Amino acid sequence: MDAVTGKELTITLQDDSQALEEVVVLGYSSRARKDLTGSVGSVSGVKIAAVPVTSAAVALQGKIAGVQVTTVDGAPGADINIRVRGGTSVTQSNDPLYIVDGFQVDNINDIPPTDIASIDVLKDASITAIYGAKGGNGVVVVTTKSAKAGKIQVSFNAHLSTSHLSKKLDLMNSAEFARYQYEWSACNGSRSSNAKFFRANFGNPQDLDMYYSLPTHDWQDEVMGENPINYSTNVTIGGGTDKMRFTASLTQSEDKGIIMGSGVRRTNLNIKTAIDITKNLTLHINPKFTFRRDQGAGGDNIGTGGIIDVLRYRPTNGLREFGYIDPSYADPDEEALLLILIRKVILPLINRISMLITILMLFHWNGSLLKDWCFVQKPLLV
Repeated sequence: MDAVTGKELTITLQDDSQALEEVVVLGYSSRARKDLTGSVGSVSGVKIAAVPVTSAAVALQGKIAGVQVTTVDGAPGADINIRVRGGTSVTQSNDPLYIVDGFQVDNINDIPPTDIASIDVLKDASITAIYGAKGGNGVVVVTTKSAKAGKIQVSFNAHLSTSHLSKKLDLMNSAEFARYQYEWSACNGSRSSNAKFFRANFGNPQDLDMYYSLPTHDWQDEVMGENPINYSTNVTIGGGTDKMRFTASLTQSEDKGIIMGSGVRRTNLNIKTAIDITKNLTLHINPKFTFRRDQGAGGDNIGTGGIIDVLRYRPTNGLREFGYIDPSYADPDEEALLLILIRKVILPLINRISMLITILMLFHWNGSLLKDWCFVQKPLLV
C-alpha cells in the first residue's frame, strides 16, 4: 500500500454480532450465545453437510474445541467414540449423553449430515442440573431441520468417493519363497525334519527353477485389494402453509471397505410435521426410520491374527497346505475370504448380515391452558 502524505485517515471497524446472535439449544430452551455463561460448542448444519461423509459423528471431527472424535477400528460403519474434555472414568463409560430432537439415543453414528440443522455440545458441569448424572460426561444435542412454511421445495444432494490401500508391504514371490525355504532347510541338514517338510511341500530341490513360471498369490491384493466406489444420496422435500408445515428427507448411503466382503449400507427416513391446531396449540410429529445392513465379519470378529495371516501365508499355495479346501476346488477369492473368517470353513461362504431398524416418534404439544383475561377499569357509579 502506498503511503499517504498530508492526509488524515479515519478507519472504523464494522460491528459483526452474528456469532453473538447465534441460537444455542439447551435442555429446556434455546438462548442466544451472548446470554450464555457456560461452556458450549456449536456447529451449524451447513458446515456439517459440507463434509463428504455418511455419519454426523464423523463430521464433528475437528469442529469443536475439547471434543475428541475417534473410530473404534477401520471397518466401514465402525462405532465412533466421542469424548468431551477427555475421559474421566477408568471403569465406567465415558460416552456423553446424546439427545436428538428431544430423544435420548445411544449414538449419532447413523444420522445423515444433510438432515442436521445444528449440533450443540454442552461441556459445562452445570448441565447436570438439567440432564442429571447422565450429563456428567457432556451432552451432545442434535437438532434436525424443521418444517417451514412456503412453496414446496425439493433438493437433491449426492457425493461419490473411493478408497484403496495406501501402502503395500513388499513380499516374496513364489520363486523367492521357495528358494528361502530351501536355504532354511539346507542349514538344518538333509536328514532333518525341515528337509523332509521341504521335499513334501516344494518337491525336489533341483526343480526350484520351475517356481519362476508359477503364479504368485499376493494375499494383500486378494484380501485388501478392493477399490470400492462409495456413495451417498439425499432427497429432501418440504413446504406447507402457515398452519401446516412438513419436511421429509430420504438418505441412502453405501460404504464399502477395502477388505473383501466388508461394507455397510444405510437407509434413513426423517419426517417432521407441524400442525397449528389452535392459536396456542401446535402438534409436532417427528417419526424417524433407520435401516442398516452390515456385511463381512467386522473388525471385532476378525481377531488379532486375521490380517497378519495375509502377510505370513505362502505365496505358492496359500491355505491349501492346511487341508481346509481341496486343491482341485480351491479358489483364490474364497481362500482370501477364509483368511478373514479366521480359517472357519463355511461352504458356501456367506457374509454375516446384521440389520438394525430404529423407529422413533415424538409428539410435542405447545400450548397454554389459561384463557387470556382483559381487565378494563371503569369509574364507579355514585
